[in-house]
Amino acid sequence: MKRKNNIIAKKTSANKKNYDNLKLLFTHADFNDRVKEIREKLNIPIGGFPRDLKDSDKLAREWFWNETVCKSDEMIKNNFPDDQLPVNYFSRQIKSLIKEFNVPVTFGDAIRNYIVRNEEGLIILPTFSELTFNFESPKKSVILEFNRKLTDSDLKEIKHYVNEVSGKDLPNFNPIKDIDLKLATEEGYKNRKWFDYADQKEYKSSAKEIVENIKENTGKKIKPKDVYEHKRELEELRKKRFGKK
Repeated sequence: MKRKNNIIAKKTSANKKNYDNLKLLFTHADFNDRVKEIREKLNIPIGGFPRDLKDSDKLAREWFWNETVCKSDEMIKNNFPDDQLPVNYFSRQIKSLIKEFNVPVTFGDAIRNYIVRNEEGLIILPTFSELTFNFESPKKSVILEFNRKLTDSDLKEIKHYVNEVSGKDLPNFNPIKDIDLKLATEEGYKNRKWFDYADQKEYKSSAKEIVENIKENTGKKIKPKDVYEHKRELEELRKKRFGKK
């Protein structure tokens, strides 16, 4: 069965490498044996559905409608024993193919399209895949997965994706000046209350006394107002980065 070549992809070195790898996969005999099994279970013709459906393509229209309204498992239940009814069969099989043939997750949509329409592409194949898909705003993290060694061109693509596309809301962390001194100051403020067992009284160190203790313990000089400034600065940083003080 001849494969339909209908690729629309950005002409980059990175994408060509991925697309060449995809071509190699789609001509793999073992891969096509698995595709044949999946098509049979999904009631997809051996050559895939045509791209331009006609009014007479009742089976295809019914199939795509059920797939759209998430009833793909229900429409193929007759192809399985009663005790082996599928759950998200199509998606699970695509994940299985990705794992079995050691290809990147980014090939998933192309594999799905190949199974359904017997076409090679129609999508851009990025160098990486994003492992976390959260829609919170602002986004707190981006985790990427790579499946091969990276070139300078790949790194440029990744930088663009992280900084301008997926990570446009990511926070910008800078080094914290004198963080150890500020943490020591904060600790001194937290422990400013102490109990004198001889007098059986509780005392509270003043900012000036905390400054003296800091100098004695760290050798660093700070001003009394820094005791409060350091505490406030660290609390604001924690809230900004972790959501809590």
